[in-house]
Amino acid sequence: MLAGVALVVAGQASALRAQGASPREIAEDAGRRLVAAERALSERAGEVGFAPAIAEVLGDRSTLFGADGALPGRRWATGVPRLPGRLSWGPDFAEISPDATLGFSTGPYRYQDADRVEHGRLLSIWRADGSEWRIELQIGLATPATPLPEQPVVYTHDLETLARPHEGRTVAEVDRRFTASEERSGFGGALERFGAHRVRVYRTGRTPRVGPQEVEARPVADPQWIDGVQLGGACSDDGHLCWLHGRWTGADARSGVWVRVWRRHIEGGWALLVDLRREDAG
Repeated sequence: MLAGVALVVAGQASALRAQGASPREIAEDAGRRLVAAERALSERAGEVGFAPAIAEVLGDRSTLFGADGALPGRRWATGVPRLPGRLSWGPDFAEISPDATLGFSTGPYRYQDADRVEHGRLLSIWRADGSEWRIELQIGLATPATPLPEQPVVYTHDLETLARPHEGRTVAEVDRRFTASEERSGFGGALERFGAHRVRVYRTGRTPRVGPQEVEARPVADPQWIDGVQLGGACSDDGHLCWLHGRWTGADARSGVWVRVWRRHIEGGWALLVDLRREDAG
């Protein structure tokens, strides 16, 4: 059972604390083990199917995304038909909160059904629930194929300096300010102000971008928003890593869902780590 793997992954933190490990060492170890849990989930999905595999590690308040948007995780996992083909994926980047209670991993996926092959990106957010890692949110979107490195990059918190730290605000407030900045200055301008230097930008059908400079060099060409609403989110226990999700509607009649991951710096500012926008089918 995959839950047994998750228990080992999160339970190591208590042992490291007992050995006198520093908070950074604990977080780095937890990040490596989170990546191992993601890989184990992919392997398990190849054995029993995606929905049964993810059902084994879903949190009680998990969120998964179907064709119609966000759904409670267990409702999605019990209602979706089994995929006829094989879905495989693996992380190429992960980050974890300083207290090792929340982390995310992201990387390419490949789905093959007979001669049909689809590629995309997957974002998984995991929460330490007692002695287990549990999926809190997972979403995928179709993108061009990208290679999977053998060794994913895993980050804990750092002291990256922000030009405008946005101190004294909640993550929901900062996210709304980010949206307002995008309306005034465009996505590139907003990302320059709010984005971490390694921010991941995911859009349906487009190659992922990493960092404000890459977005400036290869703009994502988002539709102008006429509406964007926050629908949910959560933070690590220490409040330093948070995610939000919602829906967007463009002026050109396109619509879809969005997920953003934010990190709070020790000095009090916020930086955007992931900006994912998936268009509705059709």
